[in-house]
Amino acid sequence: MSSVARTIHENSERFLPAFVRLNTGSGKLGLYSPLDFHYRDASPVAAPGEAELARWVVLAGCLFTVTEAGIPMDAAPPGTSGRPMQLFYGGAELLLTDRRLLGIVMKGETVVGKVGGGSILALCFPLARVEAVSIDLKRRLVGGVKESRLHIWNLSGTVTDLFVDDVIAEPGNGPRGFQKFRGTKRDILEAFVKPVITARRAAGDATDDQQLRAAEQGFRRQSADEIGVQFVAD
Repeated sequence: MSSVARTIHENSERFLPAFVRLNTGSGKLGLYSPLDFHYRDASPVAAPGEAELARWVVLAGCLFTVTEAGIPMDAAPPGTSGRPMQLFYGGAELLLTDRRLLGIVMKGETVVGKVGGGSILALCFPLARVEAVSIDLKRRLVGGVKESRLHIWNLSGTVTDLFVDDVIAEPGNGPRGFQKFRGTKRDILEAFVKPVITARRAAGDATDDQQLRAAEQGFRRQSADEIGVQFVAD
């Protein structure tokens, strides 16, 4: 492991999203206390007092910024330069609660090594830190548009782009309590709107209240290439 990767590993709980590499259990409920992260095998579980809103199995990834030394930008002195790095890319299960987006990377590449076969990467993205959710749009050859990558953004401090390329399954009557995903990425975007607004209002940032009201009333930023909802004032 390089010195930068080692520093990232040592500071993993300070990043956005915060993350940790864990070993999977054998069907029993597990808990990583520093992040209040509950899990069973490779599935995130809502913490006591936390409401589960939606759950998806996805092919996803995350880009985040770090200093040249591997320290979170949030913890670096003003003016420190950063660079983008890939936190992970692979198969994951995401859980949206009324407070956080929780995820477990079940198989794939991560900044702290490969996971799968008994190891997982757990991650936690507080909804109060979500600044925008958007979907890339692509033109079809025969007309119309199709949804491409879905992004969950934070652009302040540690710039974070947690993205979803494909939505594979959702809770249902299939194997292990899942069925083929029957919705759209726009459905996922809209699922974030109410809980993010509530979380950001609870954080008490009055400067964004007008933007939150606009999102609440259905305003969406839209162009030929993108549709999205923004939760912070320009």
